[in-house]
Amino acid sequence: MINSERRILATLGFVVHVKHPHRLIVAYGHTLDINESRPDILQKAWNYMNDGLRSDIFMRYKPETIACACIFLAARTVENPIALPSTPFHWFEAFDTSDRDVEAIAMQLLKLYSRRRIANWPRIRSELEALRSLKNAEKASEKAKEIAEKLEKMAPNGEKSGTVSENHSLRDSPVRKDRIDRKDKDRRRRKSNERNGRDRRDRERDYRGGDRRKDDKRDRRKRSRTRSKDRKQEKSRENRGRENRDVGKRYRRESNSPSKFRR
Repeated sequence: MINSERRILATLGFVVHVKHPHRLIVAYGHTLDINESRPDILQKAWNYMNDGLRSDIFMRYKPETIACACIFLAARTVENPIALPSTPFHWFEAFDTSDRDVEAIAMQLLKLYSRRRIANWPRIRSELEALRSLKNAEKASEKAKEIAEKLEKMAPNGEKSGTVSENHSLRDSPVRKDRIDRKDKDRRRRKSNERNGRDRRDRERDYRGGDRRKDDKRDRRKRSRTRSKDRKQEKSRENRGRENRDVGKRYRRESNSPSKFRR
């Protein structure tokens, strides 16, 4: 913010004193004799002067030129316009202004009123929301009417759904019955699913148990085979040991070696 202000002051050459031409309007109106005869022209010129603060005319033109342009434009735009003196020369030339500058300022002031206004988005959104709520309310009422008509058609003996009698209550209404039937069906499905799940679990359990039994039998057979093999091997080792002993005894008996080498 401070930097932008410094740039503006530098471009203005630090000349910030502005002479407002409001007093000049009153003075020029007095010379033209319109202050008392046509105060509406003076008020209109004053309004144009205040609106000119929204533009840059105070920085581009002299205050005398701006005052003359506001009176020139006000005299032509009031309800009963008047012709200001233009012979032998235009009245504003007496105040050291040119017709080109006066017309340029007048056109710039008129452009201020022809600008497009910025859209007021909050107001537009509030109006749209109000329209949507009205439309939704209409749709809801139409749906309620359709439902009421359907209930009247479904009601027995031409009884209306809005009136509840002793014989025909809300519990006995067809809509209520449909809901109850749906709930019963859902419960039955759940129960059947639970039963099917239990049966499936039992089957899986039995199947797994049969596999375990088969595995146990296989393990037992393997164990028995390994035991029989071990027994056979032990017997064969014992038989070999006996044969070796017998062979040694025979060799000792048949040998001619002296007794001292014998055991």
